[in-house]
Amino acid sequence: MPRALVLASLLSLLVIAGCRPATASPDGAGRDASTPLEDAWSIDRDAAFFDGGGSDAGIGAPYFTEVAASIGLGATHGVFRRAPDCLFDDPAMPGPGDACDAEWGLAGATVGDADGDGHDDLFVTRVDGPASLYLNDGAGNFTDATAARGLTIDEPTAGAAFGDIDRDGDQDLFVSVLGGLAHRLYLNEGATFREVAAERGAALTSALPLLGSSVTFGDYDHDGDLDLYVGEWRFRTIVHDGPSMARLLRNRGPAMPGYFEDVTAAAGVSMEDAWMGVALRGVYVYAVAMLDLDQDGNVDLAVNGDFRTSRMFWGRADGTFENGTLAAGVGTETNAMGSTFADLDGDGDLDWLVTSIWMDLGPDWGNRLYRYDGSRHFTEMGGAAGIMRSGWAWGAAFFDYDNDSDADLAVTNGWSFAPFDTDAMQLFRHDGALGFTDVAASAGTVDTGQGRALVVFDPDEDGDLDLFVARYGDTPLFFRNVRGTEQSWLRV
Repeated sequence: MPRALVLASLLSLLVIAGCRPATASPDGAGRDASTPLEDAWSIDRDAAFFDGGGSDAGIGAPYFTEVAASIGLGATHGVFRRAPDCLFDDPAMPGPGDACDAEWGLAGATVGDADGDGHDDLFVTRVDGPASLYLNDGAGNFTDATAARGLTIDEPTAGAAFGDIDRDGDQDLFVSVLGGLAHRLYLNEGATFREVAAERGAALTSALPLLGSSVTFGDYDHDGDLDLYVGEWRFRTIVHDGPSMARLLRNRGPAMPGYFEDVTAAAGVSMEDAWMGVALRGVYVYAVAMLDLDQDGNVDLAVNGDFRTSRMFWGRADGTFENGTLAAGVGTETNAMGSTFADLDGDGDLDWLVTSIWMDLGPDWGNRLYRYDGSRHFTEMGGAAGIMRSGWAWGAAFFDYDNDSDADLAVTNGWSFAPFDTDAMQLFRHDGALGFTDVAASAGTVDTGQGRALVVFDPDEDGDLDLFVARYGDTPLFFRNVRGTEQSWLRV
């Protein structure tokens, strides 16, 4: 049970959320849940850990400069709590406040035009303190408008996503909570937002604490309205043993746009038993995405699952899904966290990057780059591409930082104990074909903090892409791109 029901926050949009090493070891044996996490690493960390690397020669002057405080984004995410001061209790440990994993993985953000002025605004979730809505003036400067817009949330928040749920032309906002008893759905009414989750069927109200993670919108049933998937990350053996609250919510429009019904079981996307045979009993959903990967006209659901519980659900025309994970060749990573997609090889379909913990313990550790081969099958190319080794990897985003027409990759890293507590953020330059080089040091995206969520957008509207990094227990970072417009660009 939580030490308080007024709790926590997390990640979101492109990526992100927390995790400890896989409970199943390379030989398939699990570790006892009562073993302290640090003691479970009975290995030579110096030999097993990879500190990044790769030559970043030839990039020239830095592309990015860090400006978060000067543009109004300097508010801290909160306190880095450790046992016995964490939000949840672990009954296997001697005292209260020892279940820290859920909150350690959380620091989220999402982008949308909250006030309808045509500029991208930023919403940031928090474990400690209220979430924040920052309005953009169009020049890349931000003002905190949380209270003025009716978005003050009195409990820890996790994932978030903007989307027009009622087809009235403005951006509404869904926010998942950590430790609360109901998620939040805010209807955009112009000058303010109004909380409507319970009346609209999206609260997932529970008598037990909700441990939300990433959320995503998408139209899986092709009716023109945005449906919603809500993730969850929870050790059922520790916090509580209630059923999975990772749910697919169908928007009931056109007759009732913006009202939702839970169709998880009927659609075939339950994560209730995904842990069986690979992990401690739990629900371990991190990043989620709805998109048409096999180009059959149906929306698929890609679910990143910690502890080898990822799922690739292929969409059917009737609104149900087929679990095609094994046949697709995905889900081979130990600890799937962040997720991002791009056509890296120029063949007209999307490839899939999944972040995961890197330890030199076998072929199933580290990031995965799943190249789509067609016919619902992927080939893992992370090692060959040079992007498998990150450390304790979290948020990820493919984006073209240098406007050279191919997709580069940013990855955040970090965890609560050595050697991962000084993991460096990475920026991989796409060198052609499926080759990448880490150029973070010379490009200016330098950080060894607790990076979690990563959001890419162009708030100063100068034609190049900037990076926002949410960090657990720390101030955020905003890396402004100062060289991207050296190449030609076009805004559509």
